[in-house]
Amino acid sequence: TVLRGGAYRPLTTRTERIRVAGGTDRTITVRSTSHGPLLSDIDAAVKDAASVPTAATTASPATPAEGESLAIALRWTGLEVTQTADAIFRMNRATSFETFRAALSSFAAPSQNAIYADVDGHIGYQAPGRVPVRRSGTAGAPPGYLPAPGWDSRYDWTGYVPFDQMPRTLDPPEGFVVAANQAVTSASTPFLTTDWTHGWRSTRIRQLLTAQPTVSPQRMRDIQGDVNDGFQPVLTAALRGVDLSGDGFTREGQATLEGWDGRFVTGDSHSSRAAAYYTAAWSALLHRTFDDDLPTGLRPDGGSRWPAVVKQLLADPRSPWWDNQKTLRIETRDDILRQAQVDARLELTRLTGKDVKAWDYGRLHTLTLRHPLSAAAPGMLRSLLDRGPQPAPGNPLAPNALGYDLQLGYAADWGPSMRMVVDLGTLDSSTWVQSTGVSGHPTSDHYDDQTGRWLRNEPFAWPFSRQAVEGATRDQLTLAPRDNG
Repeated sequence: TVLRGGAYRPLTTRTERIRVAGGTDRTITVRSTSHGPLLSDIDAAVKDAASVPTAATTASPATPAEGESLAIALRWTGLEVTQTADAIFRMNRATSFETFRAALSSFAAPSQNAIYADVDGHIGYQAPGRVPVRRSGTAGAPPGYLPAPGWDSRYDWTGYVPFDQMPRTLDPPEGFVVAANQAVTSASTPFLTTDWTHGWRSTRIRQLLTAQPTVSPQRMRDIQGDVNDGFQPVLTAALRGVDLSGDGFTREGQATLEGWDGRFVTGDSHSSRAAAYYTAAWSALLHRTFDDDLPTGLRPDGGSRWPAVVKQLLADPRSPWWDNQKTLRIETRDDILRQAQVDARLELTRLTGKDVKAWDYGRLHTLTLRHPLSAAAPGMLRSLLDRGPQPAPGNPLAPNALGYDLQLGYAADWGPSMRMVVDLGTLDSSTWVQSTGVSGHPTSDHYDDQTGRWLRNEPFAWPFSRQAVEGATRDQLTLAPRDNG
């Protein structure tokens, strides 16, 4: 049973059978409450977290009484019956911004950025999705950010943000729409989320769009492939501001930042060498600053939030965050900036060699495409399924966002699955490229024939009209139902 509104109510249970190829089927029992299935049943970390009493609110203490225990349930709009799939089909048939919005009104989960453009020159934006209206279960935390006391109905969802209150725009005066996962509105109501990325990418895209009065399809392709980020000048200035004249070995690394154009490119170039040193120093700075203060699961990965944090800390040279709790002395900002550069010089020497001219960002920042089955495959088969590593330009904050987890290393582990530029004036002039190919079969010529051009931002022509498609066709796949007759 589960405590709910002062009374104990039975859990909802269902049995599910999981078929295991080549093994014995597993049968599990899923227990659910009105707030969704119990995560504590399947995740040891969640179960451990639930076993530690915490004060969710002063009005609703989370300390269980004798004979009771805590569990954590997850309610998510994606687990509810919705018409999200229907919304996609309706959107495909939209003929105006009004019908586009009407289609998206039934798009439930997950919430998205939906961008609109038509052949008549109109552009727009609509944020779709069901966003629950609720109160926070923890003082100072946003609603839904931390678990709330499920036994107290005051913390239940009370509905959803009405679709007409979701952010939207049609033909904005500035003439363009930028959506790069940043906060799309400064309004605090209705509350949507705090889980936005900081606007490094969107700011850079806006700068590039406004730098020239004319926007063309090629200009859009150039923006998609841009490998600069807005935080780099801030950290570069801080790194260069440290006096390393007494350490010639480390100074050789710092010198690569002089005259750097800020591009995160691969290959034999000044830009590539500087990008390698900068990235190694950035990683070392994060480790030096935060690893002694934070538990493993909360340590920095180098994503968009951490530059925002470090930017504030750079303005506070004696912040306690700079101090390494594992040493007897008290470190300051400049101590950590210096130590991070020493670490970076040693790291690059270990990974790419002592000679600075041999440094290459592409030897740190690589991409390996892993097939979902390769983890269970033996060596020879795994090499058939996976592709890489290959040098990968870009970084998490650039418009060409190929990110990493700096707690694990420098390898790119997320990025855009595809890039497309649609020319609404001449649809047959549109372009497209994706990260792999159009076939999922590893022996097919089309398994990974787009990867190289995706990394180089060299898209393919993307014909639209029937005549153009037929003229460009080289292979044709026909899918037909099996005749069971």
